[in-house]
Amino acid sequence: MHGETLIPRPAGWYPVTEPCIRVTLDGIEITSDPRSQAPGYTLSAWDGWTGGAEVAGGAVPWEAADDGVRGDVWLQGRSVALSGLIRGQSAADTAQMMEALGGVLTRTRWGQLVVDEEHLRLSRQLTVARGGRVIMDLLTPTIATWALTLQSPDSRRVSTQQSAVTIGAGTPLVNAGNMYADLTLVMTGPLTNPGISWPGGAWQYGGTIAPGVTLNVDMARRVVRNPATTQHFRRLAQGTWLSVPPGSMHVNRTGTGDGTISARWRSSWA
Repeated sequence: MHGETLIPRPAGWYPVTEPCIRVTLDGIEITSDPRSQAPGYTLSAWDGWTGGAEVAGGAVPWEAADDGVRGDVWLQGRSVALSGLIRGQSAADTAQMMEALGGVLTRTRWGQLVVDEEHLRLSRQLTVARGGRVIMDLLTPTIATWALTLQSPDSRRVSTQQSAVTIGAGTPLVNAGNMYADLTLVMTGPLTNPGISWPGGAWQYGGTIAPGVTLNVDMARRVVRNPATTQHFRRLAQGTWLSVPPGSMHVNRTGTGDGTISARWRSSWA
């Protein structure tokens, strides 16, 4: 493409000019070099992947704010709109590709939109559902346009999962993004009063975990659960529920026992 307009686009959309973006959705791979004459799916334009999250709230009238002029702000889910071309080797091939694209995210409600941005050396993803039907228009027997809107309940774009086994001397957790990242602890016994500490805070499970038993601690949702039995143990948790800030931080393992405490998180971007 590189300056060439392939299909009409609403205001606010912008052309994809980097030939090094690869989008994967429900098993379909879409590349961003529309100059290519090779058969496949190409991405011509998109909206919503960058630019941050939509917000609700903000400043409120003085009379409604209990003598204040500042309101809370909530980050809304992300909407991503994509459009491009379908180029087949034959009329039958193009028809089959249109059928395949029209069927994305119909076998399951939610899926992963994975975007590999080679020029940024980033691979990020978003949990999405369809926002409507795929709009397709056949231009020639072997070329068609397509457009699709996806909805995500979370505004954050995240990397693949990172993990580290915590130790008493300190374990680094690196969030390469610009938003706080959700943290999960996986605690496998034998452990007594297991937890983690960091500069300015600490979290602890006040109890004993038997050998071979695992508890998952979802810090964002404040859930402590045995995945084998679904039994909850939040009443035994105490301290601060941690999210990993942008950059690097160190956490120290606390408690006793020969079991393990592993941390799992994903770098997160607005």
